[in-house]
Amino acid sequence: MLYQMNALVEDQLNRLRVLLDSDAARKWRVDWKVPCPITFARYNSLTPVPGYQQKCDKEDTLDPTGEANEAKLDRLNAELAAMRKASFGLDKLIDLVAARHKNAKDDKARDIAREELDPLREARSFIPRYGGSGDIAEQDSLWQIQQSPHDVLVTNFFV
Repeated sequence: MLYQMNALVEDQLNRLRVLLDSDAARKWRVDWKVPCPITFARYNSLTPVPGYQQKCDKEDTLDPTGEANEAKLDRLNAELAAMRKASFGLDKLIDLVAARHKNAKDDKARDIAREELDPLREARSFIPRYGGSGDIAEQDSLWQIQQSPHDVLVTNFFV
């Protein structure tokens, strides 16, 4: 899918997260014994770490030499670690509030928990998902996009 600007790419990415990598989508894959998820990826200026995994010669910036680009690898690992931390943190918070909702002693407590839970579940579509049951549907870096085939690519880059 090709869009003109990042905002449209990000909006479509959120919709794909709900459609292909939500709890309901994961449950459907398990129930129907689907061996692997429909994968999707975002390729725009927000995709973590542009460039090559290998360093390029100074004379030829388009031909990687094969030597590992440690600075890019470190940057990617740091960005992915931050994304995973945010994802796991949100999942913990959702689980905590869902348990409060389930174990509420009265309607008022249940309503308060529900008011907190709905926006948290909606926020789930804004953060890449890690962990949980089933494979991960979203490819989260340029290098993963390049190395693994994906089913849906959302971008604003014209080739």
